Amino acid sequence: MSSEFLKYLINEDIYIIEDEMYSSTSNQVSIPKPGSKVLEAKEPVSEVSSSYEPKNDILILYEGQVTDEMHIADMELLSKILGAVSCSLDQVDIRPNAIPIPLSVYEKVIAFTSNYNFTQKVKYSMYNEGGTKIIISDPLSKVAISTEMKKSLWGAIQQLF
Repeated sequence: MSSEFLKYLINEDIYIIEDEMYSSTSNQVSIPKPGSKVLEAKEPVSEVSSSYEPKNDILILYEGQVTDEMHIADMELLSKILGAVSCSLDQVDIRPNAIPIPLSVYEKVIAFTSNYNFTQKVKYSMYNEGGTKIIISDPLSKVAISTEMKKSLWGAIQQLF
């Protein structure tokens, strides 16, 4: 995964503080050693950046951690699915579900995971959440091997587009 995704996760300066700078015992508060530099905390980092700006109107969420890239086979299937509705990979934002993203900045969301902060968890049924049209599906790797899931997904995508 490229470092491009990190800017959506971390919006603050990062400082590395080595453990040897501090001494502590189990019953005491950690106290900096003399001569060590103490950094003052800035404002707390919010869970989701309010300044997040999408590149496209459509978000594709997939099951994964911040450092996980979408598998090639999944990417190929996604390309076919999008092509069926006259859309391409360049016209969507693709993010793993581990990156908190405000869904309200998108017109449409297709989530190939139910592990996200959705108000509803019904799969293969389009619903509106704050003006955003959302479809929740099984992961692409499962959809690829199930004709029934492909049919259900196709029906929901037709409603979405």
